[in-house]
Amino acid sequence: QLKPEIAIASVTKLLDRDKVDVVTGLTFANIFMALQGKIGATDVPFIGSVAGPSPTAGAQCKPNLFVTSWQSDGPAE
Repeated sequence: QLKPEIAIASVTKLLDRDKVDVVTGLTFANIFMALQGKIGATDVPFIGSVAGPSPTAGAQCKPNLFVTSWQSDGPAE
């Protein structure tokens, strides 16, 4: 739905209620960035399939965050 508040609620449910082992499919940069607090607050691996905003490769890098594609702001530059 491309709405950060829905993504946060959904991921919170996956982590707290469902106790998932991994979160994958993070596709949109705005959602990826909204989830940075959740990603940093857990040891659960997060795998981004398309989104790769540059802050996540720098100042907001997390040891449990993996991006399988390119840095997403590169094409616009």
